[in-house]
Amino acid sequence: IQLWVAKAMTVSAMHTPDTVSTIQRFIGMFETDGQAVIRERLGDALQAIISLRLLSAKNGAGRVPAGEIMRVTRTIREAIRTGRLHEIPEQIRKGRDLYSMQLFDQHLVDLLNGGVVSMETAMYAATNPEEVLRAHGAVSPPLHLSALTRANAFSIGRYTMGLRRLFRRYLTLGGILLVAYCLVGG
Repeated sequence: IQLWVAKAMTVSAMHTPDTVSTIQRFIGMFETDGQAVIRERLGDALQAIISLRLLSAKNGAGRVPAGEIMRVTRTIREAIRTGRLHEIPEQIRKGRDLYSMQLFDQHLVDLLNGGVVSMETAMYAATNPEEVLRAHGAVSPPLHLSALTRANAFSIGRYTMGLRRLFRRYLTLGGILLVAYCLVGG
């Protein structure tokens, strides 16, 4: 936070499963009596959190990133400041189209629909497996194999470009960008 006050771009990596856990871990690193001040400062400084889970690819050839992306909006900033972290996942869900945010489960459904990960892998990695099942069941039949390959390449390319845009934007603004990661499955 002191680096942010000095207008320096700060990128930190933590081993946490999602954005809310990342915020909780960050705040938990400080003494209990100072956490209210840290929530205020983090609410002011935080620009985004990108959480990654590396999943086994359906074809068995390596791992696929599943990501949760939270960009700090006014509502999320206020939730961090006041300790109402339980509201953040719903704000991410609502901000998917407008702010390019996404929950893990939303990305898992995209990966399932594209044939990139298996249902078993998705259920193991899901935050809310029932929600993933429900969302996946409401989609059209699987795509043709060549379309799956294109969808996989497009999905990963789009994801990577999104990360680059986030880094570039916040490098110029200054602020804190937290990156969380978690390895799922064998």
